[in-house]
Order: sequence, then structure tokens, then C-alpha cells
Amino acid sequence: MSFRYDGLHLMVDAKCADSAKLNDASQIVKIMEDIVRAIDMTMILPPITVKFPHATSELSRVLARLKGEGLGDSNTAKQIASDLRERELESYGYSTLVMIAESHLSIHTFPEFNFFTFDCYSCKGFDADVVMAILTETFGIVSVKEYRQQRSFDFEGSEDGNTPRLCVPTLN
Repeated sequence: MSFRYDGLHLMVDAKCADSAKLNDASQIVKIMEDIVRAIDMTMILPPITVKFPHATSELSRVLARLKGEGLGDSNTAKQIASDLRERELESYGYSTLVMIAESHLSIHTFPEFNFFTFDCYSCKGFDADVVMAILTETFGIVSVKEYRQQRSFDFEGSEDGNTPRLCVPTLN
């Protein structure tokens, strides 16, 4: 018995003209679902999306120390408190993962830089050009680094006919 594992890994780093769609979780989920359908994959879990907040822990500790030293009304403390309120309203983008039977898709958005990274890995081949067209049309990509990596192995049955063993290609 033999088996060929023939996968493709598409990795994209892209800059967009507008950050609005990068900061819209429902739009990101729709795009990921559209891509799964377009390349004929099998979604196991619906998209899981996480919003990343701005880091506030260090500033919160500084503010608490200022207040503890009786400096809560100082200009510095007031500015830190204002900065913390602003950061609570800011978004540093989303990460969305879709688990497919064939592997996964993920996207990480950085709207403050009009930038995203995207990853589609599958143990079966897919049309990376279709994926790129959806990403380009949706996000208005103005600059992109695209990486396509074939990932494959050939397996053959063992002497007993049951246990697969990896066939390592020989170099001539």
C-alpha cells in the first residue's frame, strides 16, 4: 500500500489601503468562510475570533503606585489615566482561526498598520490564486509578500503490508 501526502502552505503578509475591514470581526469571519467554500475544504469548527486589546497592565501598575504615593492628582497620573481610557477603546486587531478537516486557515490583523498576515495550510492541494483573489478584492491589497510551500511525503506499506513507512527520496 502506498500513499502520497501532497499539501500546500500559503502564507501572505499584506498591506492594505484601508484598515476598516481589518477591524471588522464579522467581515473577517465571512472572508474566512468564503475562502473555505471557494477552495472546497471541510470546515470542522466555525471561525474562532479573538480581539486583541491594547496592553495596559504596566501603565495600570504605574498609576496605582502614583496613587499609593499620594500623587493620584498629579499631571502625570492624570495623563496616564487618560491614556488608559483611550487604550480601552482602541483595537489592535483580530486573530481568526478556522479548523478544516484538511488542516487550518488563520488571519491576524493589525489595523493600526493597515496590515494582515494570512495562512492557509492543507494536506490536499488547493488553488492559491483563488485565495489570493479573494484576499486582494476584499482587503484592497496594495503591497504583498506571498509564499507558497509544497509540503509532501510519499508513504509505502511495510513488509508486513500494514504499517506505513516513510519513503525518503534519494539524492543523485
